[in-house]
Amino acid sequence: MNVTTLALSSRLGAMCALAAFAASPAFASSINYGDFNDYGGGGVVDYQDVTESSSTDAIPLYGVPEVDVNTLDFDPLAFGSNASNGVLEITDGQLNFMFETLPGTGIRSLTVREGGDYTIVGGTPPTTSVNAGIFAEVLVTEVDGIALTPANQFTVIGSNSAVFTTPGLSIPWQLGLLLEFGPALSANNFGPMSAVTAGEFVLNNTLVATSQAGSLSFIAKKDFNITPSGPLDPDNVIPEPTAAVLAALAFAGLAARRR
Repeated sequence: MNVTTLALSSRLGAMCALAAFAASPAFASSINYGDFNDYGGGGVVDYQDVTESSSTDAIPLYGVPEVDVNTLDFDPLAFGSNASNGVLEITDGQLNFMFETLPGTGIRSLTVREGGDYTIVGGTPPTTSVNAGIFAEVLVTEVDGIALTPANQFTVIGSNSAVFTTPGLSIPWQLGLLLEFGPALSANNFGPMSAVTAGEFVLNNTLVATSQAGSLSFIAKKDFNITPSGPLDPDNVIPEPTAAVLAALAFAGLAARRR
């Protein structure tokens, strides 16, 4: 992020705080979409209790997700923010879920990607602009298939933002965030081959539109997804013991005792 972007981000933070304070009425509802995985398609990650909420807008904003292999994918239809004639508007959507991987697999990072389009007519930057921001946090609760005690759990946090000021109609935009678990695993004395196998995820995704007299701005999110990476090859999955295998082991144990 360059110096200009940092300055604009600071201005955005102040404007967001004012908009959040002025927002009325307050929205505090949530939608739990349930659990999602693609085990039949080669996926190894189970997303549990996928829930969205918002303190600024009526929901849904993200909508019902789908899972393509391991990617949790949303196609938002109503996640946007617009402003005109000196008005500022902020739209904030929160996303929560828990995740775990199949035995023998794990993940080393999560990548958040989003995109859409924006429109700016009139005004001068940065007073008339559109903005997008991502804040994400993962509480790691299990490593290498071993549950961590509350005292040993640790958090990985990341954020990214962008300000768009080019005037025009339906201009595409994109933003991404990478949460890497490797440094945190090393800092907590796990080996270089260790991977996260369960955790709790929370994300706040923000769109802001600002304007001046005689200008308008609009930004919409059209695509949003979360993709894990790491030892996700389903060929590495350790299968759960079947009834036949358990019976064979029991028979072998009885035979050994008789001998």
